[in-house]
Amino acid sequence: MNGTETKRPSSFGERESMCEAAFREAGQLWFISMENLEMSIFTSEEDYVAGLNAIAVNVARTGAKDFIDVIMSNHCHFIIGGDSRIRDGFMDGWRNQVSVYKRAKGLRTSLKNWPYKSILIQNLKAARNFAVYVARNGYRAMKDETPTGYPWGCGDLFFNGRRAFYPEGTPYNSLLKTEKRAICHSRDLTLPDTYKVHRGMITRESYICLPGIESFFNSGNQYFNMLARSSESDIAISGLTGDAMMIPDDEMFSNVLIWCRKDFNVARISELSPEQRYALAKRMRFEYHSNNRQIAQILRLTHDVVDQLFPTRR
Repeated sequence: MNGTETKRPSSFGERESMCEAAFREAGQLWFISMENLEMSIFTSEEDYVAGLNAIAVNVARTGAKDFIDVIMSNHCHFIIGGDSRIRDGFMDGWRNQVSVYKRAKGLRTSLKNWPYKSILIQNLKAARNFAVYVARNGYRAMKDETPTGYPWGCGDLFFNGRRAFYPEGTPYNSLLKTEKRAICHSRDLTLPDTYKVHRGMITRESYICLPGIESFFNSGNQYFNMLARSSESDIAISGLTGDAMMIPDDEMFSNVLIWCRKDFNVARISELSPEQRYALAKRMRFEYHSNNRQIAQILRLTHDVVDQLFPTRR
C-alpha cells in the first residue's frame, strides 16, 4: 500500500456500518415481480434485447434507478430506486414499450396491463436478499447456467474486475435514426449522451446503478457466498413453504413452459394431454423436488390426482 491509498475499513462492524449508510442514502427501493404469464413473451435473442432496451429507455425517461434486473421467458424481476410515482412511471413505460414491440411481432394480446407486485424494501438485510434473489433467477431456472452466466440478467456486473474489458459500445447518439427507432420503439428517440450500444443493445453499464448493489455488501466474498448458496430467503420471497430444496414457483413454471415446447411441441400447459402432464409431474418431483402443491398448481391438476401419483406419508 502506498501513502496515497485510502484506508479500507478493516473490521466487519465498520464495513457493515458503511453498508447501512449506503442503503439509507439509496432512498426508496422497490422489489418488483411481474406476474408469470402462461405464454412466453421473450423467446429469442431479439425479444430479450428488446426487453432490456425497454428498461434502459425508461430508466432515462422516468429518472428511475435500476439497481438490478432479470428477464425470464414469461416474467421479470427488478429492484428500482425512486418514489412510487417514479416506480409506476417506469413500469407503465416498460410495459408499453414491450407491448408495442410484441404487437409489431404479431402478438394479439396487449401487455400494457401486465400485472406486477411491488414491495418496498425496508432494510439492508432485505435489500441483500432481494438482490441475490434477482441475480439467481436465471441460474435457478436453467440448469446449464451459472449465477453470473445468464445473459439476460446482470449478475455478472457486480464485483467483477473484468468488467473494464467488456465492449465499450458505440455512442447511442451517433446512431442513425432507423437504428434508434429499433431500440426505442417510439417517436421519442432522445436518450442520454452517456448511453452506449453494442450489437443493438444498450450496454448494461450505461444505466445499471452498479455502485448501488455493490455498496450493500461488505465484500465481494459476501455477495458471491450468498449468490452461490441455496438461501432460505429465496423460499420466503417466493412465498413457498415446505422443502427448501424446491425451486420457487416462478422458476419452476418457466422450466415447465420450456419442456412443453421442447418435449411436446406445445406453447401452453393447457394444451398438454393428461399423460403429458403426468410425465412432467414425475420430472418435477424426482428432478426438482417439487411437492404436491407445486405440481398441482403449475400443471393444473387436482390435488386428489397428484396425491394418487405421489402419496404423502401420514
